[in-house]
Amino acid sequence: DSMRDGGARNLLVSIIEADEATRMQLEQFCCSLKYRFQSFSSMEPCQAALTRRNSPRSNDQALVSSADVEDSPPNPLPDSRSVQLVLLGACFLPQVPQEWSAADIFVVLVG
Repeated sequence: DSMRDGGARNLLVSIIEADEATRMQLEQFCCSLKYRFQSFSSMEPCQAALTRRNSPRSNDQALVSSADVEDSPPNPLPDSRSVQLVLLGACFLPQVPQEWSAADIFVVLVG
């Protein structure tokens, strides 16, 4: 259905989960729903990617991937209509930066 596809194109998911099996299940879930996503095993690279993604200067730059990041193609930078969702492993809850709330980044606890 075209409305669902349109919503999926505007959803950008970041997965932060230390457990590889759980992270892979979340990746498969995003793939099956055709959500664009990035997958991380720790908080720091995700924080850096979200900071770059939300920086006004980065609109014409591509996201840089690191060894512990998996990008689902294509992964364009968000526009003003994009919704940013973080699927967060419970062990990372104390590390959630306050800036995410101000940047309208929504966090869902998983685990």
